[in-house]
Amino acid sequence: MPIRLEAVDANHPNFVALIQGPLVLMAIAESQPTFDSQSLLRAKPLNNAGGDWVAASIDGGQVTMRPFMTIDKESYSTYVQIRT
Repeated sequence: MPIRLEAVDANHPNFVALIQGPLVLMAIAESQPTFDSQSLLRAKPLNNAGGDWVAASIDGGQVTMRPFMTIDKESYSTYVQIRT
């Protein structure tokens, strides 16, 4: 299933969730990462048991994106900021 970005609401178009089919992929990080929209849409699946994906943040780091149902005690963000 393709991935897409969905804004939190019309008043905050730069805060988006990364969605694959019906699943929201949460950013696993201690603080909320920032992405550009195209790099977030180029996230790649890791093909592991947890269903993780990885995306490049704006600072060049790699951020794990994970379905909510496989998160244990990690810090996560549902919505992340994108820069246009």
